[in-house]
Amino acid sequence: MITLIAWAVTTAALITVTHTVWVEHLARPKISAFFWFAPSRQPRVTAVATFATAFAIWHLLSIMLANPLLLPTPAATIQALASFPRMELAHNALHSILRVAVAFSLASAVGLTMGLAAGLFPWIHRAILPLNSALRYIPPTAFIGLTIVWFGVDEGSKIALIIIGVLFYIIQMTVDVARTFPRPLAEAAPNLGATDWETFRYIIWPYCVPAVLSVLRVNLGAAWTFVVAAEVVSAQTGLGHMMAISQRFLLTPQLFALLVLTGIIGFLSDALFGIAIRRTSTWA
Repeated sequence: MITLIAWAVTTAALITVTHTVWVEHLARPKISAFFWFAPSRQPRVTAVATFATAFAIWHLLSIMLANPLLLPTPAATIQALASFPRMELAHNALHSILRVAVAFSLASAVGLTMGLAAGLFPWIHRAILPLNSALRYIPPTAFIGLTIVWFGVDEGSKIALIIIGVLFYIIQMTVDVARTFPRPLAEAAPNLGATDWETFRYIIWPYCVPAVLSVLRVNLGAAWTFVVAAEVVSAQTGLGHMMAISQRFLLTPQLFALLVLTGIIGFLSDALFGIAIRRTSTWA
């Protein structure tokens, strides 16, 4: 049954892609397709077509290879996902989500504060950016062993690794956002009677919020990378721990099922950030 569904999705993908290409490029007026002022007529259809095409390619490649140890079929992956005990899967997924939430919140609070300060005050910029640039190029995975030595094998080491992995990037990217603020606006506000705090609260911060959310949106994906890396090395719970067990026993369908689940969680969190960005940039 699942195999028949996979073939149906493959056929539907080809039809959808053909329809999308026709609507977007052949049956529309010739407007530049490289800019946002040439919007898609059917953005949801295009997105569904992309997912369906990826699913179809995966299905065809798995059939061509005919080796589930190398690449399981989508049907086998779905069956593997359904075979996990629901409570166990939810328990491990929740542990990973909580680790990412705690560590990413701490890193975001520190990174945004330091990044905005360095972007708005030149002396802070000169003080912290050179060191931040040096630390940013050290691979965070090199700290896996050290975080275990420093914080043990409990939650502290996983949270520390995520913070190390994203903090320095958040600082640098937030600095870049703050430095794009139009200087004439900052100079005009005090002349109109605004205090420094009012200038920041009502002018600088609203201007930067959409871009700051984009910074967090990108780095949240990195946070998931590091939580899985930490859980693979030293954890008794979490999606990374389940992936390590699947790799150890060559349970490739189960591994792909966990990867798909992680991708779904990431897609949902990314979608939430996208909604937040649209809501905070309605004035633009």
